[in-house]
Amino acid sequence: MGNFQLLFVLILSFFLSQFYAQESFLHCISSQFSESNITGVLIYAPKSPAYSSIIEHAQKNPRWLNSSSAHPLLIIVPRKENELKPVILCSKMFDFQIRVLGGGHDYEGLSFRAESRFIMIDMSNLNEIDIDLEEEVAWIQTGATLGHLYYEIAKKSRVHAFPGGICYTTGSGGLISGGGLGSLMRKFGLAADNVVDARVMDVNGRILDRKSMGEDFFWAIRGGGGSSFGIILAWKLKLVHVPEKVSVFRVHRMLEGNTINLLQQWQHTSYLLPKEFFLRMIMQNDGERNEKKVKVTFEGLFLGTVNELIPIVSDKFPEFNLEHKDFFQEPVINCTERPCLKKECHEVPWIGLVLFLYNKEVDESLEVLLDNSVPVYKNYFKGTSDFVKTPIPDKGWKMIERLFLEEDRPMIIVEPLGGRIDEFSESELPFPHRKGNLYNIQHLVNWNDNSENVSSKKIGWMRKFYKEMEPFVANSPRTAYTNYRDLDFGTNQEDYSYSKSKIWGEKYFKSNFERLAKVKSMVDPENFFRYQQSIPPFATPGLTNLIEEAWPSTYIPSELQKNPRWFNSSHPVFIASPKKESEIRPVILCSKKIGLEITIKSGGHDYEGISYRSESPFVMLDLSNLNKIKINLKEETAWVQAGATIGQLYYAIAKKSKVHGFPGGVCFSVGTGGMISGGGLGALMRKFGLAADNVVDAHVMDVRGKILDREKNKDLFWAIRGGGGASFGVILAWKLKLVRVPEKLTVFTIRRKLEGNRNLLQKWENISHQLPEDLFIRAVVQNRRSSEGNVTKKYVEFYFQAQYVGPVDELIPLLKQYFPEFNLERKDCYQENTTAQAEKECHEVPWIGSVLHLFFRKPNDSPKVLLEKRIPTRKNFNKGTSDFVKTPIPDSGWEMIERLLLEEERVQMIMEPLGGKLDEISESEIPFPHRKGNLYTIQYLVNWGDNSESISSMKIAWLRKFYKEMEPYVAKSPRTAYLNYRDFGLGTNEEDYSYSKAKIWGEKYFKGNFERLAKVKRKVDPKNFFRNEQSVPPYHLSH
Repeated sequence: MGNFQLLFVLILSFFLSQFYAQESFLHCISSQFSESNITGVLIYAPKSPAYSSIIEHAQKNPRWLNSSSAHPLLIIVPRKENELKPVILCSKMFDFQIRVLGGGHDYEGLSFRAESRFIMIDMSNLNEIDIDLEEEVAWIQTGATLGHLYYEIAKKSRVHAFPGGICYTTGSGGLISGGGLGSLMRKFGLAADNVVDARVMDVNGRILDRKSMGEDFFWAIRGGGGSSFGIILAWKLKLVHVPEKVSVFRVHRMLEGNTINLLQQWQHTSYLLPKEFFLRMIMQNDGERNEKKVKVTFEGLFLGTVNELIPIVSDKFPEFNLEHKDFFQEPVINCTERPCLKKECHEVPWIGLVLFLYNKEVDESLEVLLDNSVPVYKNYFKGTSDFVKTPIPDKGWKMIERLFLEEDRPMIIVEPLGGRIDEFSESELPFPHRKGNLYNIQHLVNWNDNSENVSSKKIGWMRKFYKEMEPFVANSPRTAYTNYRDLDFGTNQEDYSYSKSKIWGEKYFKSNFERLAKVKSMVDPENFFRYQQSIPPFATPGLTNLIEEAWPSTYIPSELQKNPRWFNSSHPVFIASPKKESEIRPVILCSKKIGLEITIKSGGHDYEGISYRSESPFVMLDLSNLNKIKINLKEETAWVQAGATIGQLYYAIAKKSKVHGFPGGVCFSVGTGGMISGGGLGALMRKFGLAADNVVDAHVMDVRGKILDREKNKDLFWAIRGGGGASFGVILAWKLKLVRVPEKLTVFTIRRKLEGNRNLLQKWENISHQLPEDLFIRAVVQNRRSSEGNVTKKYVEFYFQAQYVGPVDELIPLLKQYFPEFNLERKDCYQENTTAQAEKECHEVPWIGSVLHLFFRKPNDSPKVLLEKRIPTRKNFNKGTSDFVKTPIPDSGWEMIERLLLEEERVQMIMEPLGGKLDEISESEIPFPHRKGNLYTIQYLVNWGDNSESISSMKIAWLRKFYKEMEPYVAKSPRTAYLNYRDFGLGTNEEDYSYSKAKIWGEKYFKGNFERLAKVKRKVDPKNFFRNEQSVPPYHLSH
């Protein structure tokens, strides 16, 4: 067969397959419509006269108008919500994808194109709007545009509005489901912040509202991109009050002279302005060729009259030269100096500002808001976005000007945040870009010739510009706004892997991406609603619910590495992420059978990475899905699965009681499995003992896959409470004894420079372990830098961070008795301290507030912050080790410490006092032996940001030198250490896992308890299946 004939057969086969696919699908939905008594559904095939016009209308950005990926098998235009159910069910049956066109920016055309065969649903006929002014709400179907919504509100009221987007041709479905930035956001929050209910059709064709879908689903669609989870049918929106008159203005400047100073003033001020004042900045080119310059436009909205606005502008931006008369006269055009138009100002009703901000005349007919016609003039563009946390310096603006002048039609639109946006936590909705962000930048480049060479050139320029902006914007991750989609960040691969999708997903959603994926797993586990940047399910279905099978050797999820020093080190054969305890058994048995080791990840510090790396082939068991917590206040106990974090436990307790707590660790991102099995130091330990001292039962899966509790093996129960559970089996759950705390506790921080204040630190050494057990004061010694003019000086400081289990009025007399040097007064605990690194800070708070304070959060932050499991945006590499101290360090020791701390950057000594309840428990009660006779423990840390071999070797060498220099001043014979601050520098198991050799390092952690641990190991795991570099080996005298 010749090439031409072969080509003909292939083309014929393609068209026949398309034809039969359409016919079969039409037959399916016809039968479904008949069963549901649905008639008159609008369906368009490629040969339908309206098909092309719908495609053209769909493409606000027509870059893909002639692309094969932009041609659906059929276009369905429902007129009633129930018409969508047959489309979903038949699409599932035929394995067709669905694309939902609701309007929107859709910068990457994801609502009208796909690489696979797809059905396009055009929602434009589902556009009913029902406004209830008495309740001050509106139900709006998602096919309605924002312009339509604004029009209907303005027809009914002059004092109501909705905080939606500026571009009113955008569809309400897409804009709100992506968050919804807009001109009223600083006063009222995002569009999504003002959604009170919704209707969604799920993957099974059911119509759900907020109550029936559940809060997780409702949370996800308000900022997480609704089309990943179902089809958004309608929103119930909260309308907001606006004054009858508002003020709008534009001020135009060329980027020359003192305009950069004006930009700097805007950057430092715009996010701090009154909430009623929204002042954005637009930068674009003006003129052509040699006359080309960069023009800057400041576009302002004030929710109030001109008389209220002018004093604010005169104070903050006198350079605008705005006067009262400017708002009541025609703008002056004078081209003797560019730009020709310097300012334009109006006092108008709210609907007038909607028109003004979209470059319409303020008195234009409101009917223009309903205009949804296809523009005659074709404009092609590429967009992307950034968030900015620190003002861009002058060199950044000069770089922007240089690159703008290389291009014809570039633009950036810069919108300030702050105000109401800052009042929501990052996790309130999927949109995480809240407090700490100054503004959002939308980057755009436009062109009118969509030939391959022109579009490639324009997109190349945009990528270059985006790269050049990197030093000046938020990073780790570099963040973006989901409604300004950019597929350059990455796309879903064929397997729709959650772990791979995090690369781009966390740019849009930061740590909320994980929760979105978990919601996806609940509502669409088979991933029917999918596209290039849809949210993937959290885990791949299967027996062991693997996150990923046969991972690429160069990749392991960074959320599983708290210390990413080994990011490019050894990797597991696969990662198992069980959702049920019973799913662990086949992992253990199969790993034994084929000779794979197991590492167990439940959270924890894991300073040496033993839960996610090994020299031998291994399976990583990620317990994070086993995170159920059941609290029994009557019994005052809690069952907590080992994959739950300490923060999740604290949150669950605080939700149920104001007078209960648990004596766990300070770092609430740590997992309960590892922290408790290592002992569990914490702020309540002087009153209630270690976390492990408060365990009353446990469930453990042993080497045979059997689940054991306390009664079934009491020796094992002893071993796992401080001996490191991963040596003996898989800890599944703990039964914990809750402790009683008062309704109010007091926390405080005191800072001092070491120079001149060493005697205060030495006083702390002598008495902190003897203080009343309600008072825990830890000391942190670290190096810092100060700047005076151009001179930077390094110094050593220390701070005391304390918790008192009682109110301020009980604490103050104790401090006057023991530490009058703190100069802490009652009033200090009731006034807000806004100074960073303040000399003293104090708060009277509930127990949960003390938890937040001790982990460097604000005590009045939402407790939901305890549920965060986000990956730090800034990669921090570290090396740690530890000591226990039995006698105070003399002056010579502190002189050595100060000298060595000044040699290095970013080092800390965290010193926590013992005594109290700890002294009442014998050394052998549990494996943790560091009881009476120890004054305090020291955790040494050195941190760095560049993990190159030379840097990391230098940092680790410094810590080893420091550790060696500390030897005369700490406990000895043996020199002791805390298991949860593992250090392979103390020694590791050799190939034969010899008990006698392991004693060298084992007795540092466990002293005389190491022998009993090894004997328990011999009973429960004689063949040493559960092993790692510092696992407890089986006891054997010959070794």
